[in-house]
Amino acid sequence: MADVHNKTTRSYNMSRIKGKNTRPEILVRKSIMTDSFHHFVFISYVLSIILLLSIYILLFLYH
Repeated sequence: MADVHNKTTRSYNMSRIKGKNTRPEILVRKSIMTDSFHHFVFISYVLSIILLLSIYILLFLYH
């Protein structure tokens, strides 16, 4: 995909971004750190443990 701006316009636009915690950055961070994301990480962790235990049972106890 071609760049919309030339080099001087791009440099000017990037020089205007001065600080951290800009509004888009805060919105992305808030959307990632919601309760649903934390629950998703916990559930995937628990499911991976269950999967590993079931593989262990199938391979070692029933052999």
